[in-house]
Amino acid sequence: MPGLPKHKVKSRIILAPHHAKRLSKALIENINRFEHKNGEIKDTDKPQIPLNFGPTGKA
Repeated sequence: MPGLPKHKVKSRIILAPHHAKRLSKALIENINRFEHKNGEIKDTDKPQIPLNFGPTGKA
């Protein structure tokens, strides 16, 4: 995005599809447990940080 400083990637997570799905389920379960204990996590319409991860790759 123009005008925003560029950040360097410090680490990446590479997962097989079935491991990614298990991670997703674990995150959902933990979020549900947290919200049950502490109340709903408020979601914003716009992320406060840009979610661009650099230029797209070329195949």
